[in-house]
Amino acid sequence: MMKAIWIFLLTAFGALNVYALERGSWDGLLTYLGSLGPWGTLATVDLLIALFIAVVFMVQDAAAKKINALPYVVLTLLTGSLGLLVYLVRFWKPLAPSNRPTILAEN
Repeated sequence: MMKAIWIFLLTAFGALNVYALERGSWDGLLTYLGSLGPWGTLATVDLLIALFIAVVFMVQDAAAKKINALPYVVLTLLTGSLGLLVYLVRFWKPLAPSNRPTILAEN
């Protein structure tokens, strides 16, 4: 079920990226970034922090699966969430019940 969600998100967000690039061009992106106010700057920095955290998890997951994460890291740096979604579509696998973390672990 989750793989279907990742595929849907990748397809929809990929289409939105193509639309934005086609309608707004690279100049539109640069104009947008140049006109960010305080809230836009906050949202952008927050997104970059979230992407950094996600890349760290992706690299750890790839290492555990013996996958080269570099292409997906580069793709994420160039495209943001699209790189992460491509990785999830290709390699996401649910944890076995015995490996799932518990929310409240007893000491």
